[in-house]
Amino acid sequence: MYSSNPITLITGTGRGLGKALAEYYVNKGHYVIGCSRNDIDYQLSNYVHFVADVNDEKSVMNMFHYIKKEFGRLDNLINNAALSCLNYILFTDIKTTQNLSYTNFCGLFTVSREATKLMMKHKYGRIINILSMAVKLKPVAEGIYAASRAAVSFFTEAFAKEVYEYGITVNALSPAPLYEHLLEGLPKEVVDDFIPSKKLIRFGKLEDTTNVIDFFLRKESELVTGHKIFIGTL
Repeated sequence: MYSSNPITLITGTGRGLGKALAEYYVNKGHYVIGCSRNDIDYQLSNYVHFVADVNDEKSVMNMFHYIKKEFGRLDNLINNAALSCLNYILFTDIKTTQNLSYTNFCGLFTVSREATKLMMKHKYGRIINILSMAVKLKPVAEGIYAASRAAVSFFTEAFAKEVYEYGITVNALSPAPLYEHLLEGLPKEVVDDFIPSKKLIRFGKLEDTTNVIDFFLRKESELVTGHKIFIGTL
């Protein structure tokens, strides 16, 4: 299938930010490929969904086989899939640590590697990694999670240097957290302390995130690579 529209892959589109980004970029005229570990409960035009765990290299390869066969190219990749964990390091078991590492870094690596192979053929691509404020704020009881996300932070800088000569940029951003999403994993009294303690300027909105992603995706942003932006954190 030939498409003059941007071809964009977004991981972790089952719910939350990933789903919102899929809807946003479809509405902007992109043809979006999304994936999540489970099936989805929504439908979008110009969107195809894969039930694929980024940890599973075989399912990732099947997804890229489809992209290559249908479009022959990939313009944009937004690495959004991630697992979270709220627990003290001393009480975190090895299986949880491995799951966080495999999804938050190893899975992102696999998807980025395969995306880059497609992008290199056309000397163009935009890769955006979604980070977490935990990388910057280093909150208590999120040490293992923050470490798995910090690996992505370093990967962004290192990979940007490797692929820039092929017209591919690699950047990262940490969205300003949404109040209701924070409530899913943290005690309410902890969440309510984020603004008074000056950890956050304010809680986020979707447009805060898409504003930065749109900038990274622009063709005119070819000199912007290897950068990380933490939205709303002080």
